[in-house]
Amino acid sequence: MYAPENGLKISTRSVLAVLADFDKLGGGSAGLVAWELCVAEPDVAAAWADAIKHGWITSAGRDRTHDEEIWRLTSTGWRANAARGGAEPLI
Repeated sequence: MYAPENGLKISTRSVLAVLADFDKLGGGSAGLVAWELCVAEPDVAAAWADAIKHGWITSAGRDRTHDEEIWRLTSTGWRANAARGGAEPLI
């Protein structure tokens, strides 16, 4: 886990949970995850990088409005999220 300046630890579990919530809308960005967790974007950087490293999230394109890369959980990411108590995909 990463300890941001505000003393909170943002877990990869939190990143996966937020992205899972936004999956039906097409995914989310690191900025959106940070906003949802009420922290600065750098505070989610280590957990975000961990999710990429493990193949739990993948790029899903670009949000033209906010000029941000959009990410979604992979099938492995959904399994990792579920193993941590998160929701299964709504298919």
